[in-house]
Amino acid sequence: MFLSITTGIGPLLTGVNRVCQGLEDEWPEAVFEVLSGLLGMQVDLVYRHGGDIDKYSGDGIMAVFEGERMAEKACRCAVEILEKSAGIGAIRFGIGIHQGLAMAGNLGYAEHLDYTVIGPTVNLAARLCGLAGDSIVVSAVVRDAARRTPEIGRAHA
Repeated sequence: MFLSITTGIGPLLTGVNRVCQGLEDEWPEAVFEVLSGLLGMQVDLVYRHGGDIDKYSGDGIMAVFEGERMAEKACRCAVEILEKSAGIGAIRFGIGIHQGLAMAGNLGYAEHLDYTVIGPTVNLAARLCGLAGDSIVVSAVVRDAARRTPEIGRAHA
C-alpha cells in the first residue's frame, strides 16, 4: 500500500557548485574523500539544528525541517554548513531553502521504496540551490519567516 500525506516542510538542499583548482587534478579519489567528509559534517549539522536527512543526492543532501521555526532552523544550519565547509577549502557548496507544503511518503516500486518528500516546495528549493553559487539562496517565504527571529532579522535587515 502506498500512503502519502501533505505536510508543511522547510527543505534545505546543498550541492557542490565548484571544485577548486588543485583538487580537480587529483580527481576522483581525493574529491571523493573530501566530499564524503563534507557530507558527514552536513548531516551532523542538520541533526544538531533539528532537521532530518531525506537523502543524499549526488554531491549534496536534501534535508527537511518541520514544525515551528523551521525557517530559522534551516537558515542557521545553512550558515553553519557554509562556515564549516569554508575551512576545508577545496569544494564550495551552494544551498537553497524554501518552505511550504509537500507530499511525504513512500515512492517507487513495491520491491524498492524510498520514503521522501516531493512537490513544488522541494522543486523550488532545488532551483534555489542551483542558483546559489558559493552562498545561500532562500525564497521570500523563508526570508520573511527568518526575519521574525530577532538576531537573524537584525543581521539581514
